[in-house]
Amino acid sequence: GQPIPTYTIDYWIDGQHGVYNSTAALAHNTIATLDVTKYLFTPGRHSLRLAVNVPGDTVQSNDTISRMINVRFCAGHYSIGTNGIYSNFNAAVDTLMNAGVDGNVVFDVANGTYIEQVNIGAIDGVSPLNTVIFRGDDNNPSNVTLRYAPTQTENYVLNVDGANYVSFKGIKFTSRATGNYNNVISVSNATQVRFDSVEVVTKGGLNNQNASCMLVGDEVHSMYVTNSHIDSGYCAIRSVRSAAGLSDGLYINN
Repeated sequence: GQPIPTYTIDYWIDGQHGVYNSTAALAHNTIATLDVTKYLFTPGRHSLRLAVNVPGDTVQSNDTISRMINVRFCAGHYSIGTNGIYSNFNAAVDTLMNAGVDGNVVFDVANGTYIEQVNIGAIDGVSPLNTVIFRGDDNNPSNVTLRYAPTQTENYVLNVDGANYVSFKGIKFTSRATGNYNNVISVSNATQVRFDSVEVVTKGGLNNQNASCMLVGDEVHSMYVTNSHIDSGYCAIRSVRSAAGLSDGLYINN
């Protein structure tokens, strides 16, 4: 066979296009390793596509390759806020659940009020050595608030379901629904979940079972609430586990 004297490679990274131009001929029936480009990937999912263009090539059906890759969060600090890497909690959590972690990850939350409902499920890569922390910038819950108006079908502000080794520090969680559904935090199917120096506030009286500050559901193992303020509601911390869903190790220390 004849060598390929010249060729180009079109590439797209998350839709951004570039072109690599060959610098040497490619011998017949050989494999070449090429540095097509350098790119700094952020945590999360990314799309890649490469298309090889060879003069005189009449079979183009095998010239293109496409892949999706997943880049984990490396150990370090990542900012949440108007001027942060992620504009709000959900933007960070969505990337976190898609990407996973490869080290201790801290999300530093800028001062402000975040009006959103947050669901945190299983996170790939977490372990006793690879934890995730959401932390108010100055560890003062008066300055960082996560607030939402729950509904009957989704009665919570923060739902931790399936997430292990996750901590929250220096954040205020509050429910502000106008109706009866005002649970604030729900935790289930989780191990080593920690709330430190937080405030959890809801409205609701002794007769409203749908308005508690914290709900502990099935299969919660080692949940810690320390140096925190829990205010009002039907219950401060309420167990809502099923008969089969054993939970153990709830530690409260102020």
